[in-house]
Amino acid sequence: MVTLVNRAKMTTATTGTGTITLGTAESGYQTFAAAGVVNSDVVRYVIEDGTGWEIGEGTYTASGTTLARTVSESSNAGSPINLSGSAVVFVGATAQDFFSSPASDTWVRNPSWPACEADAGDNKIVGLYAVWPGDGVGTGGNFFAMTISGAYTIDFGDGTTTNFTSGATAYREYDYNNANLANTDAPVTFTASTDTVNRTAHGYSNGMVVRFYGIVTTTGIDQGQAYYVINATANTLQVSLTEGGSAVVLTNDGSATLLPYKIATVTITPQAANNLTSVNFFVKHNQASLANGYATGWLDIAIAAPSCTALTIGSTGTTIRHDYLEQVRLNQLGSITTFASLFARCRGLQSVVIADTITTVTDTSNMFNSCSSLTSVPLFDTSSVTTMSGMLQLCDSLTSVPSFDTPLLTNTSGMFANCGSLRSASLFDTSSVTRVDSMFQACYSLTSAPLFDTSSVTHMTNMFRDCFSLTAVPLFDTSSVTTMTSMFQACYSLTSVPLFDTSSATTMISMFRDCFSLSTVPALVTTAVTSSSNFTNMFVNCNSNARIEAKDFRFTFSVASNKLSAAALDEIYTNLPVVVGQTITVSGNYGIAGDTPTIATAKGWTVTGS
Repeated sequence: MVTLVNRAKMTTATTGTGTITLGTAESGYQTFAAAGVVNSDVVRYVIEDGTGWEIGEGTYTASGTTLARTVSESSNAGSPINLSGSAVVFVGATAQDFFSSPASDTWVRNPSWPACEADAGDNKIVGLYAVWPGDGVGTGGNFFAMTISGAYTIDFGDGTTTNFTSGATAYREYDYNNANLANTDAPVTFTASTDTVNRTAHGYSNGMVVRFYGIVTTTGIDQGQAYYVINATANTLQVSLTEGGSAVVLTNDGSATLLPYKIATVTITPQAANNLTSVNFFVKHNQASLANGYATGWLDIAIAAPSCTALTIGSTGTTIRHDYLEQVRLNQLGSITTFASLFARCRGLQSVVIADTITTVTDTSNMFNSCSSLTSVPLFDTSSVTTMSGMLQLCDSLTSVPSFDTPLLTNTSGMFANCGSLRSASLFDTSSVTRVDSMFQACYSLTSAPLFDTSSVTHMTNMFRDCFSLTAVPLFDTSSVTTMTSMFQACYSLTSVPLFDTSSATTMISMFRDCFSLSTVPALVTTAVTSSSNFTNMFVNCNSNARIEAKDFRFTFSVASNKLSAAALDEIYTNLPVVVGQTITVSGNYGIAGDTPTIATAKGWTVTGS
């Protein structure tokens, strides 16, 4: 992993192809050191020397202020360029820094957490619950609440076990100072003479990130600071400020913890002759005057409940939040039919496992809505699912999705809306889908879309709206589509669109609005449009658009501030039908100085702006 810093750009008088000695900061920039680069950091560097250039990873040495070069690409066929003595070198970011998925981005379960297992056949639920210091007087506001159908027993993991009747809500407030939670915060000791951190069977490996809390006596480390593990053995490790860097020097032996909270291992089982049939984690505690929106302590949940047909974990509501929940494993459920909003607003969720024995789900609408830390989703049995509306909406970190099995799917409205990191989507069966409204809206990184079967689709409103990086779209079957409102609005990079079948389209409001790069519009059929209100703003701010081939525009419309020549404007006028009381606005086009608006006025049109 490379180090990236802001506005670090320096001169170098070095000649040749070897290690660079850095000079002074360029005007308006700062030195590498001032920007935060420290000894042994590996930075992404860019060298510019006249017309020559080089990109690579450089190891920074503070003494002598040098940068050892490892070239990744250059103007010299990938080899180091021969420096003239007057080059500049700066820290930059390349495409791979934005779009690669390094191993360090893969979620790894915290080695300091205890086991949390509930396998198929166990008939139980096991979860880890964080218990925070809170107000410093013991209880700390660690509120626990959940409701289950089927008489059940909860071992709260703090020395208390309680039976509950079917449908009753279990309420508890954990005490941070409870003796049964001692040492669940992963205590460690420090040995200054060897700069080591000591913990038996700590489970960490080199390159993993650790933080320390409640530091006693030892100096040289800071509470909450992220450190990289180096030189790990079974029971000891050292830490560095950079991955693979030098060990942090410790002063004085001492102690700390690896977790800022303690952990209660919660175990839920059915009572004799009962089963867990309905489980609800989204329950607010009954503490008087407790405000909505507090975060629960759930960290990791494993469920094996073979009779459970109703499960609630997250919600689009705001009563509580599961911000600390990182993993959920659904290892066994009953004949459950809905996963709607199952993990919604679980903003810390990074790992989901769904057993392939769970085959009866028909609804996954909003299932992962607002799971902003999720980078991927599991491939589970979706063969019975009919709606996926909003399924992955607002999954800001999602970069890819699997090819779901969806033979019965009818609704994908908003399925990927606001997935700002999604660059592509897999092809899945959409042959029965009728609505794709906002399917990819605000997928800012999306560059292309597969050729979905849209033969049954009737609504494409906002389908690609605000897809700023979208450069092209395939020729979808739009023969049944009636609504195309804002379908491509604000697709800034879109340069052209294919000749869609728009013979059934009755509404095209703002269809291409703010498509700044769109250069031509094909001969779209607009005969089904029923009024001017369904045709407004279609070409507003298409500043690069040089030609509109469409014929038979029967209602008032505007091509203002396009890039239409006189010939292109006259082509539009020529293709207009005879009307009564309709207006075309052409202002802001460079061709208005030489166009022939009388071609249009002779057919009953009013031409404004020419």
